[in-house]
Amino acid sequence: RPSIGELDPGWMDKFMHHILAQEYDDAREVLRSALARGATQRMAEQYGKVLQDFLRRRDKLQNPDVLGRYGHCIVRAAAEGMGHGLAVPGFVPGGAELWRERPLTYVQSPCSKKCVQVCTACLRPVGSLASQLSYLGLLAPDGSASVAVGPQSANGLHVVPCDHPGCDAVFCNEACREWALQNSSHAVLCAGRLPAARLEALKGLERVADQQDQEHLLLLAHALAQMLLFRRAGNSESDTAGRFARQFATKQWDLLAENGNGADAEDTPEYRRRCLAEASGFLRDLFAGEEELEPFLELNFLSGFMGTFELVNICISIPHPLDTQGQLLCDMLDTSTLTQLHDLQRGADDSDSSNDEGSEDGSNAGLEGEECNPVAAAREAACQGTLFSNVIGTALAEAVAFTNHSCLPNMDIDFGNAAAGEPPEAGLWVHATTQRPLIPGDEVFMAYVPSIVGKPLAVRQRRMRKFGFQCRCRSCITDEIMAAEGDQVV
Repeated sequence: RPSIGELDPGWMDKFMHHILAQEYDDAREVLRSALARGATQRMAEQYGKVLQDFLRRRDKLQNPDVLGRYGHCIVRAAAEGMGHGLAVPGFVPGGAELWRERPLTYVQSPCSKKCVQVCTACLRPVGSLASQLSYLGLLAPDGSASVAVGPQSANGLHVVPCDHPGCDAVFCNEACREWALQNSSHAVLCAGRLPAARLEALKGLERVADQQDQEHLLLLAHALAQMLLFRRAGNSESDTAGRFARQFATKQWDLLAENGNGADAEDTPEYRRRCLAEASGFLRDLFAGEEELEPFLELNFLSGFMGTFELVNICISIPHPLDTQGQLLCDMLDTSTLTQLHDLQRGADDSDSSNDEGSEDGSNAGLEGEECNPVAAAREAACQGTLFSNVIGTALAEAVAFTNHSCLPNMDIDFGNAAAGEPPEAGLWVHATTQRPLIPGDEVFMAYVPSIVGKPLAVRQRRMRKFGFQCRCRSCITDEIMAAEGDQVV
């Protein structure tokens, strides 16, 4: 691997000097610098073990409470008033998997549901090119049924339907279907299982979430369904509230929009209260008679739940497999189908990918020309692998919820059926991978808005306002110091 400068031959002595002086942060930086300058991973692991042992002894006295464990990470109180955070007690090499888990609850966004048919369990696109076009109301050309979106199931089908009449949910294989019917929110919300009145309530909630562009309102139903399953499994009301809500950061949803902190001028506390009141009525009808959920249907609890979603949820973004077959799409689809498909997919992608600086980076250049030539725009999108939008959704995942933000993150998050090299497992999984080696005691950071990495300071700070804090990560502090000293910050 490339190194930065020459390796200091005395780094081991400096490391041990800091260890014996209980200067563990300094020892960590010496080890990090040595690794970047050519020290072997084996050597880093050995000295990392020394640091790990001393940190463990210190923590037994000063910070004994480990609030949770996720893979290589532990949950502890973070520094500088940042609440809880994830840290690694031991050395973790770059590119290693940090943790892997199923989200507590998740849902495909209403706008994404209009654009792509997915497995209800794992949110992977299913079927064939023909079935995806038919789902969108487009004519499927000859031969498109043989273009599979994903692997076939054991019975040779590209799409496995729910086995309850009246339910239009589909799955990528039998394993996902069986898991969903027993362990996911679909076990409660399956249209083939719900009585007519409760099904109408669910449809009403879906309409409100779609009309108001508030996917978290729909997620409330799925979260409550998971909580109902948790209660039916014998867990107490207190344990259920702790598992799904109390352990996470929260604030009343309407209060998060105070002082102009909403998404736009119309996103006010009053607007949010009206939305939640309407959704609350549908939720009560949807879960009518479910006494175990009664405390969780109170408006105050629902508002706090929505606040938690806004503060700690992660956006799901799964690439569409057909985007890897751009030339085939251009050859197989006529211009009318191609342009209609392109038009239907617009606006469904993750809002995080939107340009923060408008036309500053030139990303809007040529847009007017594309509008004048939709066929060329559609063909270009197909060739660039962006014709089909990513599958977009939102998820409440425990490890993610405890991870603090940095504009210079040290881990990546991805979604899948299984981590690399492991057999596929049913349902959606989220897993984290280190971007670079982590030294014992390092806090794990993610970028809450991945598109801001590398953007100007003002853009990063503006996008962080929605989370209710001013970012004080190392990157932002460095940029502020440089700006104060008159240096140009790129």
